[in-house]
Amino acid sequence: MRRLRTIITLSLALVWFLIFLGIFLRSYKSDVYPVDNNDDGLFYAWAGLSLYDNLLAPASHSIFDKDNPALIWRSQFMDYQPLDRFGLKLTQPWLDHPPLATLIIALPAKLLGYKTFEMIPQIIVRYPAIIAGIFTLYLTYLLARQLFGPATAVWSLTFLATVPYFVVAHRQSFLENFLTPVFLGSAGIPRQLISLS
Repeated sequence: MRRLRTIITLSLALVWFLIFLGIFLRSYKSDVYPVDNNDDGLFYAWAGLSLYDNLLAPASHSIFDKDNPALIWRSQFMDYQPLDRFGLKLTQPWLDHPPLATLIIALPAKLLGYKTFEMIPQIIVRYPAIIAGIFTLYLTYLLARQLFGPATAVWSLTFLATVPYFVVAHRQSFLENFLTPVFLGSAGIPRQLISLS
């Protein structure tokens, strides 16, 4: 019985170590890396801030061209008009995406007093995505444990916590980063949220 308790304690310590390692990797220099990636998080924050101001008139940058029935998505490849290439198209109402994640992305900026269309530091824009990534780590472990057992769950958590692709993706305010914990949480694991043993 004592040996079983020791094994359970060690396995719990390993799981929480991996979760905290994942948190550290996602948080480390999250405001500067990746530098070359424009993840649209600022535009989602703007949309969320405008929703907080007026729920019926969201506004933000949109990549959808107005009055061009031939285009659904405008490519910037071979774009010869500087206005089209470098222009920032602000639209109202902004209906590019469903609004829930934009409200979550904009929440820290709103609480800190930022206004719509104001430059917001990357760390503030990315903070909600890092939090969502933490929930993704935990819920992935629980789902893998429920479906495949403890060993597979630990390997899944190790993979998700340390692979650079996931680390970088989870620090960016992609709307998908907020859908992932919702999907994992709705996959039948809420009853396991309290206990890892």
